[in-house]
Amino acid sequence: MYKGFNLVLNDELNFKEFLLKNYCKYGKEICKAKKEDTIEKLQKYVGKDGSLDCTALQRDWFPEIKSNIFISHSHADEDLAVSLAGWFHKEFKLESFIDSYVWGYCNDLLKEIDNEYCRHSNGNSYDYDKRNDSTSHVHMMLSTALNQMINKTECIIFLNTDKSILKTEDNINDGNGNKTRSPWIYSELVTTKLIEKNIPNRLKMKKEAFNESFEKSKKVYESEDLKPTYDLDHLIMLSEKELNRLCNKYKENYPNKPTDALDEIYIISHIINKLGEPIYD
Repeated sequence: MYKGFNLVLNDELNFKEFLLKNYCKYGKEICKAKKEDTIEKLQKYVGKDGSLDCTALQRDWFPEIKSNIFISHSHADEDLAVSLAGWFHKEFKLESFIDSYVWGYCNDLLKEIDNEYCRHSNGNSYDYDKRNDSTSHVHMMLSTALNQMINKTECIIFLNTDKSILKTEDNINDGNGNKTRSPWIYSELVTTKLIEKNIPNRLKMKKEAFNESFEKSKKVYESEDLKPTYDLDHLIMLSEKELNRLCNKYKENYPNKPTDALDEIYIISHIINKLGEPIYD
């Protein structure tokens, strides 16, 4: 991962409605195709001794899909996340990974495992302890898969809405601003803070040239201060106005490469300048 963004859609430009109206159906078609390529039957992972090959199971059920953007969101915002993914793909040929791809697999997989391994002796219900054990294994596989995807994806965009963030008077009064009730969102955003940041090769070469030039000139470059609104201070604020600027720039023609659109987001966010040189890390 290179950078993480905190995307606040406040409907100032009706960008949310624009996405849902024009790109939701297209986004769902992309998601459906990816899901059909992923789901497998549980029985192929069961060994002769009755053991379950969890490594192979995780690889197939929660695969590392090649993507440019990881979209973190509330389950209640799934249509919005799908629409944003559809917009990025249709307008810029950028591939997005939506974490609810694997949330859906998680419940399907749990049902398969519980029906096979967690039945109570009465045959009418599930054994409580076995069910807890199976859930912990599947959730760990899911968490690992999500962390791997975040690490492999170039940037992450967190959909900051009233469905993903809990806004209360107490939160505001104690200075914490906003919190989330979702353990998955919390885990994903903490992961973006902990993993090593990787500069894309196309920017790394420009960074090295910039650093060499910087050492020679000894000029001082100062970045703009980041003023986050929430407890997401390691994410860079991104607004619908800035996405609208991106849309207008390529209104008539696709960018030369999909990553040109990502670079434009970095320019808009003051991460790099128009020459592709880093303003700050």
